Amino acid sequence: MKHFFHGHTFTGNPLACATAITNLSLYKKYNLISKIKKRATQIQSSIEEISNLDLVGDVRHKGMLMGIELVSDKKTKSPVSLEKRLPQRVFTEAKKHGIYQRTLGNIVMVIPPLAISEKELDFLIDGTIKTIKNIAHNL
Repeated sequence: MKHFFHGHTFTGNPLACATAITNLSLYKKYNLISKIKKRATQIQSSIEEISNLDLVGDVRHKGMLMGIELVSDKKTKSPVSLEKRLPQRVFTEAKKHGIYQRTLGNIVMVIPPLAISEKELDFLIDGTIKTIKNIAHNL
């Protein structure tokens, strides 16, 4: 009987189970799944405008997630040089527009909360576009 009787972090944790059940009931109560589908369509409708920005090489989108690849040359799709300090520039510029942006290298991640309103998502997308435009002018 050489066995650790330590249990597992989430094995039958009553608090985690209660939280999950409450979360599922909120999904139903607020019809969150249909709202998420509408917000995903709203994000998708912005892809063309974002893709046409000078600094954007590619836009990847699935549901409520969007990755915007920033490049130094749209034709070759070569990424913006690390020496340009892109993550810091994106973060600083985005704050000027009232949003927080996260980058993974030269990819700007747009990952809004699932319960975001239409107006709030418009604000986030507009701020993202302004951020990218202003960075393109200052590189």
